[in-house]
Amino acid sequence: MSKIEWTDKTWNPWWGCDKIAPECGLPAPGNPRPEGGGCYAAIFASRGLHSLHWGVAARGEWTGLITRAGPAIWQAPFKYPRGTLCFTCSMSDFWHERVPPEWQDEALDVIEATPWVTYQVLTKRPAMATRRLAALNRHLPRNVWAGATVGHPKSLGLLKPLRRIEAAKRFLSVEPLLAPMVPGLDLTAIDWVIGGGESPLAPATRRGPVTPTGCERYAISASPTTRRSSSSNGASGRTTRRRSTRNLPRSQGWGDP
Repeated sequence: MSKIEWTDKTWNPWWGCDKIAPECGLPAPGNPRPEGGGCYAAIFASRGLHSLHWGVAARGEWTGLITRAGPAIWQAPFKYPRGTLCFTCSMSDFWHERVPPEWQDEALDVIEATPWVTYQVLTKRPAMATRRLAALNRHLPRNVWAGATVGHPKSLGLLKPLRRIEAAKRFLSVEPLLAPMVPGLDLTAIDWVIGGGESPLAPATRRGPVTPTGCERYAISASPTTRRSSSSNGASGRTTRRRSTRNLPRSQGWGDP
């Protein structure tokens, strides 16, 4: 089981990424920490715990290298129990522009062959998802949730390409939350929201009306040990919430095999 509380498993057919957004650590105007957020995957990868992926990151920074996992990782989803939520590419970006299209095609084959698993594909490159799917002449399998990281107003532009992705569900990770997102965060056609912050921010708060999708508009600041997620069935507008105050830094569990 993953230590990331909004999923059950993580699946990483490849590792490696680049900084492209405030949530990755780029400068973020309006953020109490002007240097931006922080990439916990890069920090985890820098520890060198997986020899197959040595060199993808150093001193908490990505190097630009992208490495493919071994056969055991590629076959792992076939052993997951029915109903598993699987955060896909927690150590990379599924739609990274330098990931070979044939790897993505092969990963989509695995996803299609395991319909009892729900794959949470979170990206900072939703426009690339549409382009790659067109190039591969295929659609997202029905057991994929398409997500985007939107934790700073500079990332609000990702909402439009995310909505263009044909997916069973669309979700947002408003984590790390770096600056106020309300007004501005439009949750139209968004089914699921993850909210969380990083130190030093105030305890988590939630307020606002339920939108037609059943999600809630968030004005959140959160401590690093408090996580909230909101999910909706979309039809009835009924919303369920989870909260955990486990003392786990977010880097723990990020690279679960």
